[in-house]
Amino acid sequence: MMQYEGRDDAGHKFWTARYGRYAVRIDANKAGLYRWMITLDGPAVRKGAAPNRDAAAAAVQAAVVELP
Repeated sequence: MMQYEGRDDAGHKFWTARYGRYAVRIDANKAGLYRWMITLDGPAVRKGAAPNRDAAAAAVQAAVVELP
């Protein structure tokens, strides 16, 4: 299980985490839309969206298991 660090940038909420060499970010731009992205040294290797933060975290967890 990843430990997320919550951040707030002028009212824009997002959460970040590390999984080995991958960086994970979950953004809360709009109510009911949480976009997530997994990056490796800059470019995104996986991304998606979910209706809430818990669903986004679960989707990220499933995606990182598939990564090499």
